[in-house]
Amino acid sequence: MSKLANAAIDDARRRVQQETTGHRGRKRDPLYGIRRLLLCAHNRLHDKGLGRLEAGLAAGDPYEEVGCVHAGKELLGCR
Repeated sequence: MSKLANAAIDDARRRVQQETTGHRGRKRDPLYGIRRLLLCAHNRLHDKGLGRLEAGLAAGDPYEEVGCVHAGKELLGCR
């Protein structure tokens, strides 16, 4: 189940990245910078990681699509 949830997050992140920036992820792109944090379980993140995750979603996810997929993964309890 977690493999499917993580694949959904990756697909949504790549699609939103392409739509908002017009290119694949680069080092300074907000969603590309938090790609590993999106796959990590919420309860395993420290305060610094949570802050980076929230800031990256706020900066790179204008319609909150990636955030919704991430929230769905967390509700399923996938790690």
